[in-house]
Amino acid sequence: MCRPTPAVLHLLPSLHVGGVERGVIDLCTGSPDLSLVASSGGALEPSLPAQCTLLQARTLAWRGPASVLLINPVLLALWSRRHRVEILHAHSRALAVSARMARLLCWALGLRPLPRVVVTWHGYYDTSSLFKRAVCRAVLGAADALVFPSEAMAQHVVGRFGHLVRSDFSLIHRGVAPPVEAPAAAGTTCTPEHPTIRLLLPGRLSRSKGHD
Repeated sequence: MCRPTPAVLHLLPSLHVGGVERGVIDLCTGSPDLSLVASSGGALEPSLPAQCTLLQARTLAWRGPASVLLINPVLLALWSRRHRVEILHAHSRALAVSARMARLLCWALGLRPLPRVVVTWHGYYDTSSLFKRAVCRAVLGAADALVFPSEAMAQHVVGRFGHLVRSDFSLIHRGVAPPVEAPAAAGTTCTPEHPTIRLLLPGRLSRSKGHD
């Protein structure tokens, strides 16, 4: 169904449990009426807001040249046209390249307005080979806007790729507002008649996640 207003299409390989996936769910929760998610599916699908449109294709999780350069760009161009997508927000390197190819396809077909490509750089990617460095350069070149989840990661990428990194990149830490993350624990006093179980949820602090 076509939407009356422009939308943001979030692109990620799958919706299995992970920090990237949780971050996308948080973004969609903030603006569910304007959010679409394209992935190959996964266990976190029920966590998306009911108003959010979910688009599925198994090829979104594939990294082969045919999927990245042909199949996925065609799918993204069609979805962009149907749902009046204004922004393609890529959360993986392969899908960032596919998003740029989709924009070029929309331009070639005369589809307007052209969707803008936003890329969130989520990890310390391997750059040990010429091919892997070329992939990272292609991702940086594909971005109309670039987002890093931490200052440490931004410094790392700028140090590796220098002028290829947009000078106007955004630094947006992932996180959840306290009222959503932990409701007030009122009336939870432990008594012999009403014992309370306390859980310890260990986590890992990391500068790459914005825990500066």
